[in-house]
Amino acid sequence: MDFQPPEREVRQHSYQLYLVESQGELLFVEKLMNPIFGQFYYDVHKLNFSACNKVECLKVERLQERCLVLSTYEPAASTSLSTLDFPELEANSIYVTQEESTLLQGNHQLYSKVEAYNLENKGFKTIFTSEVYRRGTLHSPLLWIVPNPCKV
Repeated sequence: MDFQPPEREVRQHSYQLYLVESQGELLFVEKLMNPIFGQFYYDVHKLNFSACNKVECLKVERLQERCLVLSTYEPAASTSLSTLDFPELEANSIYVTQEESTLLQGNHQLYSKVEAYNLENKGFKTIFTSEVYRRGTLHSPLLWIVPNPCKV
């Protein structure tokens, strides 16, 4: 099968790639860095499988009433959720966990955080930040647990 990655005017550097199923479609999600501003952002493409053994990447501008939940530590565990079933989540957003470090008084201190990236306004919003822990201490990475909503 022939796969053509998305074309870009300016060369971008992919930091992480995800495949996410959403309503029967396969989405290709890239975490990219803008080389001019040094900021991260996400691009979403729908993979269109043709009869000619080619895979076409179609840009997704809106996720409608859905959001993507990306797992940094286990990319295969990434998923798509309905914001109608989970109204506390923001539509057209990508939720992601990440670990960051800061240097404070000569010590590296690590913390985990959850952010939401909005595809429309291209901005990040911090949802949660963990307590700081020191490098070398035991800690569990942030993991997504998705309940199965039952409709009665």
